[in-house]
Amino acid sequence: MPAYDSVYYQQVLLNSYAERLRVAFEPEDFAQIFRLDAQTSFFDRPVEQMHVRWIRYAPEVSGVEENG
Repeated sequence: MPAYDSVYYQQVLLNSYAERLRVAFEPEDFAQIFRLDAQTSFFDRPVEQMHVRWIRYAPEVSGVEENG
C-alpha cells in the first residue's frame, strides 16, 4: 500500500496544472489527453491530428499595460 494517496495527487495535478490548458484544446481533445485512467479507446483521435488553439493575448483584459 502506498504511503500517499495517488488519486488525490492525480487530481491536484489535473486541477492545478492541466486545467490551465483547457482553453488551448478542443473539449474532446482535452478530455482524451488528460484522462485520468489513461485507458486508450478505439475511437481516440491520433495526437498528430490535434491542433492547439491560438489564444490572442489581450493586455487590457489581464490588467497589464502595453508598452509601445
